[in-house]
Amino acid sequence: MVSTILRDGFSANIFTKLMGICAYPVLNSFKNRVDHRRHNGAALLGLRGLVFKSHGSADALAFETALTRAYEAARHELLDKVRARIAHAAPLLSASSEDNGPMQGAQA
Repeated sequence: MVSTILRDGFSANIFTKLMGICAYPVLNSFKNRVDHRRHNGAALLGLRGLVFKSHGSADALAFETALTRAYEAARHELLDKVRARIAHAAPLLSASSEDNGPMQGAQA
């Protein structure tokens, strides 16, 4: 839809066609940056492993992106880093919950 609007706008007359030629590299770069296929692969972190979820309608590029994200997460030891952060934060979280006490109901 957006591409149709832009195409129509840049083909209105000779001046807009020239501007379209000048703007093509910027528009192409923008198109690549917002391409949903290049942002495929959501990480689901468990305590024993990583799971990467890809869209069911993913094409080859989107699936490749999800596989690349999974590979990079494993290569950079994402799960170990998350586990270490949780271990570091656990004492702080338990101390904070002890200071606040149990939640009480609303008072009239």
